[in-house]
Amino acid sequence: MDTVLKEDRDAALIVGTLGIFGIILNGLSIYTVLKTTNLRNAFGYSTISHAIGGMGVLLIFSIWVAPILFGLVLATSFIADCCRNPERLPHFMSNARLSYTIGQLCIWFYYASIYTHCLITINRYMAISKPFSYNKYFKERITLLWIALVWIISFLQSCAYQFGLS
Repeated sequence: MDTVLKEDRDAALIVGTLGIFGIILNGLSIYTVLKTTNLRNAFGYSTISHAIGGMGVLLIFSIWVAPILFGLVLATSFIADCCRNPERLPHFMSNARLSYTIGQLCIWFYYASIYTHCLITINRYMAISKPFSYNKYFKERITLLWIALVWIISFLQSCAYQFGLS
């Protein structure tokens, strides 16, 4: 087997395996936060948002990236034949808009996860350094608005790439 194909196969197996474990662990963290009454607060809701963002990225890598990498290994001769005869290439593999959209979806989850992490940092900072102001900024309703704002900003930022505004 060609060295590049072996590396692609190994990469596909690693990405797929880590993705599945990550999805399971993020799912368990969401389950734990939802079942633990002490975590039904600003920190817990932010943690759920962070885990959803992470799960989104991992899900895309598990069901899109790893199979494509593995498919490239299995179908190298088929793809080489398709390069000579492009009409034989499966439609989804040649659909640039679909690939861009899946990539932007991954970016949306990634940015939401990163920005939620920043929200968690601000939450912990306020809890430690300004405990008397904490409830003013992190009541349940306000926290849910912060989380919604994080996801909206992440979506808008990922749309910039989708429509060529970058």
